[in-house]
Amino acid sequence: MVDDTKETSDSAETDASAEDFVKHFAEFIEKGYTIADLMHISPDRMEALYSLAYQNYVTKNYEDALKVFKVLVLYDQSEQKYTMGLAATEQDMGDYVKAANTYSLACLQTGLKDPEPMYFAAICLLKAGQKEDAVVALKSLETMGREGNANDEKFKLKGLNLLKVMENFKEL
Repeated sequence: MVDDTKETSDSAETDASAEDFVKHFAEFIEKGYTIADLMHISPDRMEALYSLAYQNYVTKNYEDALKVFKVLVLYDQSEQKYTMGLAATEQDMGDYVKAANTYSLACLQTGLKDPEPMYFAAICLLKAGQKEDAVVALKSLETMGREGNANDEKFKLKGLNLLKVMENFKEL
């Protein structure tokens, strides 16, 4: 006869230790730490990985760039340039819906203050044929931007101009 109580006890212990791990991991992330911190990956090593990903991207080696950018975003979910690199790679690979979602994540990383990623999300939505969603993304640019930031103003203006062009096309 098999001792079922031993299996049940082992399963309960495994569940409890998994729950403890998830709880401690969530606390770690809430405190602003990253997986790179947990794994003792130095900022210099992360920058070297970013350089590799970027080099793959600019040489149109998108498959390799995608892999490295995914690792970077996983290891440091707070660094917007990693997320923007991933989104740009997805966009250039023609995966417009995924790119739009990733650009939106990059926008969230700044507390919805940086309009640049949302502008590119709108472009991707248009390329994916999701015009209504693109309009919503472009209109959201009005509420974004940091005071005195010329780059923010540039992307807000680009979004406004794109909205005007879309409205003019609707009238034709």
